[in-house]
Amino acid sequence: MQGETVVDFSCGDSFTLFMTEKKITSQSDQAADSSSSCILQSIFSCGLNSSGQCGHPVLPSTKIDPERLGEDRIKAPTKISLPKSLLKGIAQFSAGVEHSLFLSSKTGFVYQCGGPGHKSSACQEVLINEPICKIEASLHSAALSFNGNLYLWSHENSTRPNTQIKNVKDISLSKDFAIIVDNSDKKFC
Repeated sequence: MQGETVVDFSCGDSFTLFMTEKKITSQSDQAADSSSSCILQSIFSCGLNSSGQCGHPVLPSTKIDPERLGEDRIKAPTKISLPKSLLKGIAQFSAGVEHSLFLSSKTGFVYQCGGPGHKSSACQEVLINEPICKIEASLHSAALSFNGNLYLWSHENSTRPNTQIKNVKDISLSKDFAIIVDNSDKKFC
């Protein structure tokens, strides 16, 4: 992470995600005084990776075993290889119990890394048919659309939401409960 600034982080059950930014400046060919710059975002992770939640390959025969703590863990912050649509901008990310969620700022698509039995290091798109503005990951996952539709799925259901609630304004998840605020400011737990 040398030369990069940590601008955000999210802590999961036994792992952490970090967002970094690095300013890239290039000199213009037309004038030596003119330069252009862009901000390059990256996501790093470290911690328990038994289900691919850190976005890195899972070791064969990986199990949560106190005798082998070092084998199941990413010991130092390591850059995640993200899908191309996330390389253009990450609006939000969230670390859950055994998975991670990422929200593309360009498309509104949601991507998930990890989950029980999920041994791939690749982030997969969550199958939602409308742009999303907010995500939350815990034991379960939630994605709130710009139209107020809330999509929920369990960490075991991987990338297919199985519940939809309409007219939602906000959501907050913890490991044991959810707070859902509807358009009339009623709160449900």
